[in-house]
Amino acid sequence: MKNTIRKVYQMSKFHSMVSRRDFMKFMGYTGMGVGAAVAASGPVFHDLDELLSADTGNIQKRPWYVKERDFYNPTVEVDWDVLKRPNPFHTGQNKATCVMYMGQERADNQNKLGYQYVNQQIQSGAPGYSYLNRALRKVNVTYGWPAYMGKSWAGNSVNINWKGDTDMESTNRQKETTIYYDTPEERGEPKWTGTPEEATKVMAAFMRYRGSAINGFGILDQRMRTQVVSKSQKHSDKRVIVFEDVEKAYEVSGGKYVIPNKELYYFVNWELMARELFRCTPAFGGLANASDMVGDIVKASTWDFLRYLGYQMIGAGSDNTVPFVEGAVANLTGVCENSRNQLYCLNPEYGAIGRLHSYITDLPMAPTKPVDAGMWRFCHSCHKCANTCPSGSISQEKQPSWEITPIKGKESLIHNPGTKEFWSDGVGCRLFRNENGGVGGNEIAGCQVCWGECTFTVDNAAMVHNLIKGTVANVSIFNGFFFKMGETFGYGSSDEKSDEWWDLSLPVMGIDTTTVAYDKGYRK
Repeated sequence: MKNTIRKVYQMSKFHSMVSRRDFMKFMGYTGMGVGAAVAASGPVFHDLDELLSADTGNIQKRPWYVKERDFYNPTVEVDWDVLKRPNPFHTGQNKATCVMYMGQERADNQNKLGYQYVNQQIQSGAPGYSYLNRALRKVNVTYGWPAYMGKSWAGNSVNINWKGDTDMESTNRQKETTIYYDTPEERGEPKWTGTPEEATKVMAAFMRYRGSAINGFGILDQRMRTQVVSKSQKHSDKRVIVFEDVEKAYEVSGGKYVIPNKELYYFVNWELMARELFRCTPAFGGLANASDMVGDIVKASTWDFLRYLGYQMIGAGSDNTVPFVEGAVANLTGVCENSRNQLYCLNPEYGAIGRLHSYITDLPMAPTKPVDAGMWRFCHSCHKCANTCPSGSISQEKQPSWEITPIKGKESLIHNPGTKEFWSDGVGCRLFRNENGGVGGNEIAGCQVCWGECTFTVDNAAMVHNLIKGTVANVSIFNGFFFKMGETFGYGSSDEKSDEWWDLSLPVMGIDTTTVAYDKGYRK
């Protein structure tokens, strides 16, 4: 069998020489070895239904191969003696940071170059820039009611600038849009109470109903407050996040965001995005990344739900006013594992295709544990995102490191010491995106190639993909082979696929929500 493995692995280097039939035959040859290894490390199941719906102890049902780890022990190594509260101000999205590493002139010209690039693509008739494709991107910002009602740090927020409205119409629409339910105190009844386990179950069910596929939950203990909660707002380090002896969260306009010094909890949402749009990158990069419709529905309705029950929801759920670096809490609560590219995390059910938002609440909830589905370990062998990154911003190192890689010869301020990772160049990534169409209302393109190229960006209907996921979770020796097979079979992204997208028969909103459905026959 060893000779067969070596033979097929060598063949994988030549794309034209490995067919899907050969691959399935290989999986058959190695089945006994894989099966034995999986059996040694995994649970025992008596039938397929047991395997598919195995509850690993989590509130939410997860695939059988997803194993739980101890609290504060995610698959990415963390040095808790070193880790401190992060300062999210220095990101690639911040122009001041771009100036620091790339110079004033290039930082000033990035958006101008982006507009020029898109216009050139349109004029040349490049794939992905057709009339219809541009229309698809433009109208994608018309999200419906969530675009006009969202979350502020401690409450809700409203945008009354509806294009074409008169002042009176805007005022009337604002009154209609801001309808929300009274609190228990205002209704004259006690707040809802249940056990922490019941609260986690209720919140997970409600947020999935509103659009969040997988949810993580945690306790905001002293470690979280002193080492994980962000120091400030993402785009302004003057807007600091502080703790005060108050009952309710509040914010000062242009100033601080306040978290109460009381017993608190937090939760993390994994909001779905359309996978096939990421196959159409870089041309559809900006369109694919637009998950705001789902995210806005989740955050606004969850805030109202918690308000009705009698509890707070702290954090705006935006790309800016958030209490955490969201990949961190996603790893700590079992929503995701870390990734090589650092731009996204890897979810066992959906791979790279999803978006994270996180919040704090005073509703007591049972925490969920970090998970191990072998995905972070797989990243050590897989370089697909790095190989296809057009800006060369993703690390090609074979092993993660505690030492943060400098950016353009200067100390990197965009990363927080204390984790062992593959360190990416977030400044170069964002600059390339902006210079190639990822700017403002013209954000048609903007790269996002790594999302579509990720080996885990695959459908869940094919039996072989689930078999491979189960193998990856338990047997790392095949990781390099599976990475090569992903390249061989053409899984990845290209501009040409954006024109083909119109001919595809896809699920509603391009999202396979049945992936996380184990009850009532949705997957049968």
